[in-house]
Amino acid sequence: MASAVEVIFSISGPTIAPHQISKLLGIEPTESTPTGLTRSTDLDGTEVETEHRGTWVLTTGTRVDSLAVEDHVAYVLDVLRPHATALRELSKDAELEFYVHLPAGTPAPYPRYREFESAVRALGAGIDFDAAASGVVLPDT
Repeated sequence: MASAVEVIFSISGPTIAPHQISKLLGIEPTESTPTGLTRSTDLDGTEVETEHRGTWVLTTGTRVDSLAVEDHVAYVLDVLRPHATALRELSKDAELEFYVHLPAGTPAPYPRYREFESAVRALGAGIDFDAAASGVVLPDT
């Protein structure tokens, strides 16, 4: 039931432990990455260390079967709003971000952008729209 429209909410930071975020919010993420180092070998045999920021991610890709961006936004906000206080507290030490992917052909403009922006800010998060390729017109912020 994948959709071309997708809203992704992420919590990331150098000290983020995804299992602790899940326990705090009572929500299982769609995907997560623990903080830490990965050791690998480059093509020339050089050992390389890569540092990973911890991430906790909730996406609508397989959870919302709709081409309406409003449906994707509503789903994520409905899941997160009951945890607004905890999310605002997390935002002091982590980056909370909404990414909204709008494919070509998405109706423009997104009429409820201001309402969405207000709800996102109330959670202590930021917004990044991938709308350039779609021609979606967003109001000036």
